Amino acid sequence: MKLMPAFFFLFLLFAFSAMAGEILHNPSLEQDAESDGIPDHWAFLRHPVLDTDLLAAFDGNASVRASVYHNLMQSRHALPGVRYTFSGFVRGEEGDESAQLACEFFSPSQWLHYQRGFAPVSADYAPMAATFLAPPKTASLRVNFRSLLSSQWVCGDAFSLLDEFIANPDFEDIQNAMPSGWYASGAPAVNASYQGAWSGKTQVRCNRENYFYQDMAVYPDKKYALVFHVRTDDDSSISDFLPVLFFDNALSIISEIRIPFDAEPFYKRFVSEMTPPQEAVSMRIALRPAGESRDFLWFDAVTMAAVAASPAEFSPNGDGVYDECAAVVLLNESALVTLHVSNAANDALRTIAVLATRPKGAHSFSWNGRADDDTPTTAGKYRFNFLIQSALLGELEISAPMEVAAPPPVAAPPHEFADTFPLGIWFHLSGRYADDINYPRYLTAVAARGFDTVIASWMNEPRIAEFMDAADNAGLSVIAHNRAIDNLITQKYDFAYDKIPETKMREAATSAALALAHHSSFIGYYIRDEIAPEYLENAKNIVRILRGADPAHPSFNAIAMTPDLPERFEKLDTDVLLHDVYPIWSLEPVAPSTFDSFCASLEMASRAAIEKKRPLWVILQSYGDENLRMPAPAELRCQVWLSLAYNAKGVFFFLAQSLFNLRGVFSFDETPLPILDELGEINAELARLAPTLLTLAPAESLASAPPDHLVKSFTDSDETPHLIVVNKDCLSTRSVELILNLEGAALVSDILKEAPIAHFYEAGRLHIPLTIEAGGGRLIRIEQKNSAANAPHRAPREAIASALSLPNFNMMEEPLHLSEPQNGVLVSFIPIKEWTNNLAVGEGLACVTSNTGGFRLYDVARPWSPMPIAHVFDEHNYNAASINGGRIFLADPWGGVIIYSLDYARNLDFLGERWGHSGAPFSMNVNGDCAFLSCAKYGLRLLDVSEPTSPVLTGCGEPCEFGRHVIPRGDYAYLLDEFNGIHIEDISTSAPIRLATLPLNRPLSGDACGDALAVACGDYGLKVFSIHKPCEPELMGEIALSQTDSATFYRNKNIFASAGLEGIAIIELDEKGAPQLKGYYQPLSGYYALKVVVDDPYLYILYPYAGVCILSPDRLLNPNSGAHFDGMAAY
Repeated sequence: MKLMPAFFFLFLLFAFSAMAGEILHNPSLEQDAESDGIPDHWAFLRHPVLDTDLLAAFDGNASVRASVYHNLMQSRHALPGVRYTFSGFVRGEEGDESAQLACEFFSPSQWLHYQRGFAPVSADYAPMAATFLAPPKTASLRVNFRSLLSSQWVCGDAFSLLDEFIANPDFEDIQNAMPSGWYASGAPAVNASYQGAWSGKTQVRCNRENYFYQDMAVYPDKKYALVFHVRTDDDSSISDFLPVLFFDNALSIISEIRIPFDAEPFYKRFVSEMTPPQEAVSMRIALRPAGESRDFLWFDAVTMAAVAASPAEFSPNGDGVYDECAAVVLLNESALVTLHVSNAANDALRTIAVLATRPKGAHSFSWNGRADDDTPTTAGKYRFNFLIQSALLGELEISAPMEVAAPPPVAAPPHEFADTFPLGIWFHLSGRYADDINYPRYLTAVAARGFDTVIASWMNEPRIAEFMDAADNAGLSVIAHNRAIDNLITQKYDFAYDKIPETKMREAATSAALALAHHSSFIGYYIRDEIAPEYLENAKNIVRILRGADPAHPSFNAIAMTPDLPERFEKLDTDVLLHDVYPIWSLEPVAPSTFDSFCASLEMASRAAIEKKRPLWVILQSYGDENLRMPAPAELRCQVWLSLAYNAKGVFFFLAQSLFNLRGVFSFDETPLPILDELGEINAELARLAPTLLTLAPAESLASAPPDHLVKSFTDSDETPHLIVVNKDCLSTRSVELILNLEGAALVSDILKEAPIAHFYEAGRLHIPLTIEAGGGRLIRIEQKNSAANAPHRAPREAIASALSLPNFNMMEEPLHLSEPQNGVLVSFIPIKEWTNNLAVGEGLACVTSNTGGFRLYDVARPWSPMPIAHVFDEHNYNAASINGGRIFLADPWGGVIIYSLDYARNLDFLGERWGHSGAPFSMNVNGDCAFLSCAKYGLRLLDVSEPTSPVLTGCGEPCEFGRHVIPRGDYAYLLDEFNGIHIEDISTSAPIRLATLPLNRPLSGDACGDALAVACGDYGLKVFSIHKPCEPELMGEIALSQTDSATFYRNKNIFASAGLEGIAIIELDEKGAPQLKGYYQPLSGYYALKVVVDDPYLYILYPYAGVCILSPDRLLNPNSGAHFDGMAAY
């Protein structure tokens, strides 16, 4: 029960610049000595906003506004194993946000761990706190204030950071006549004259109204012992209580402990042990009598220690699950420590630590459940008994209870998969696009494409039996995710003192087996996806317990591309190394180098699997999102063949159904996409290869790989050599020749094609010529005889080349090649080899924004000869740009609008910016003095930019799910909501009014011309509407395209749409306004056309990692036009 809110205490607390026991510098943000808008001792990540407004602040004049990508941070020294509590007063800008208090921990050489706490906030300031535990090897920490969601901004003030130590426990450190670390309420006295002090020279004099207090972080995983010394101010004796208050993460008092003491004229030492309430995050020690007495008392040497047993219950039975127990002691100052173990009868059984000096901080000692004579202890209750000695503590005896349990050991051998080569696909079975899906339809569809296994993650609890029955009927095997086990794994960090009880884990394993094991389709438990390092110990325990509880069904967990993959796999000890690796990054060109890191990750995974003699199964990319591009068919095959080359014995694909911003092999409306049929063909080939692949083991290399290829060597159970050869070029069929130092090759055959391969010997070496399709591979068997007498031979080619005087040649990487037809469609090209994401053109300028930070500005007044003006590289993640009235407007999707202009010398001048209230602009269209912003869930927002130095928010539309793009048209604006459709907004008034919504799948971008509206819908192609009636768009037709990210009109009858790897689609409107596809144009083969913009009479195409192509649309539409075109004629 909460006793009372702590606001009275907190008002006193934050009326001053530092909290008692405060670790942070300048916690109230008031100090800014350099007047640079950044509070002293704090750091800004990107662009949080410091407001120096009395009305905006909670205390004083300063407060800060922050978001996910605009953070307030401060770094401080830290100690491992110590709890820290970070707090502050926070509010939202609109009242429906969530604030986040976070902490990162660092060792002297590397980043260690990230922890956070978050809570919803209102429009008014309220206290908030979060507690963190420093992991092993911690040397420093960095606290961080931010919002929880990317589109939100929150305000904060009066921050605090506490640790578990009492600062300045003997009051010897005096600053400004006051003991540092302590806060004074009223007017307590300080005496530093040595007279009467118990320790050192300083003591403090307090009564009920005038006292010192200090706050410290606590957590209910420890038992704390408070030691203090007190005497009366005269010859009297006083019996009273010392108050200790406990606060929760809302900084409300949840409990009070009153420690009795009998003060006399001379100092007496008092000790009180306490365990904080379950919800406590901080504790306040007030040096005052809490009872009836109003007399003054003297206090000195106020210190503490804490102990814990971790886990509180352990089972030393040798099964690897909680076989040892750690005794933890937290010291406020350096002390001598002795530790032994006793039983319930207080008999000493084991000495763990002999008398030795330990420094301030947390210390851990391990016990294996055995006595000094190495005999095992029986089940029962035991105690860690600490004797701690220091000048301030005196001699402190404190114990931590624990229990030895005796469950039967969990033991079972790993499951064997020698005859299994699964062909699988991943299903995510909860959320908006998964809760109500038709299981039989999906599972029947994947089974028909040759899949035999599914990973079912986040299964909809009420529908688990329905899914499993559908899988049974479809003849599919299921690796099923169990939410209870997943939640258990992440309940506690591995390094937390309070562990997950073994009994709880055993109960969860039993429940999971009861729910799933009886289904014929069930083959194993998916315990958690990509387990983070801080949960590996918990996951390892679950794996072992499940192995013992249900030996027939092994546990699975995918490990992603990470440098410590072998260590994670060794720790988890699952029966299969399941490795997910996704190489096709968003908008990257199709190139052999795409697979370099992919191969490096597969190499590491393959070695880890071989070392543990476990099979390697891979989860490959068959999806796209904001960061990853949907693979082309050749890239799908290349992933598979490369995986086989690294000894994969099972292949899965992620993802089946489309979810929110993930695009899988089924559409949002459960329709199979063409990629699913491509996967079906791959599965058919894998099914034919599997019997051979299962017999192969990696062998010493027989052949070097030609450029842009991979060659790996294997032998089967009969020691017959095999090769897997992969063409990493996903654009071209390649002809190569392998050269092997291998004698006696009698027959070389292609396993998949079941056909012999021509080969010959030259200069004693075996040559195998091959032709491999783009992204394809070959599995080759080489059967040997005792001699090479029957193999064909020919003279060395060097001799032939010499005789014919022919030059030798080698293969070189081709430079960027623009496929330019003879009719002069391509006017010019601007090379930009970085991850660009948007393009704006107008008024003789082209602005290209970049995902890697910054933007580029070009003079395109003469498009046949574009000239660079500026390259601004900053920390902004610009997502959109607009050019209007000689100004360049840029949108940062994390809440900012930045405005530049050009002076007469064509130099770029910064004009102004706006952060925060404008939401999260994903696109921007500036028309006159108004900037129209589509702001994710905040919908349409209007900015008055008539005064560019200080843009003003003038209108906010209704929220939507994900506003991607806005097309203003007279009194109306069409807001494209990726997950709801087209919102028609009335913008004739100060605040936009939503008039109607037209449902549509994934509208991403678009353009309007006359009475026509063209909308690019990603994988759903291009839709064209008539907006003759602005509030009632009428669909005139659609074009089936893939990867349609943008569309633009050229004059009245033509539309150009970006079509990803196919370049641009050329579309014409017929007399009725219906679109007709006329063809494609791709000047940069293998590169992704992302954005198309018309600046009549030119067409601009943005290719990430390549640049901008400037075309003549007239010549593109009519190759015979402009035979005598002079670029100057347009001007």
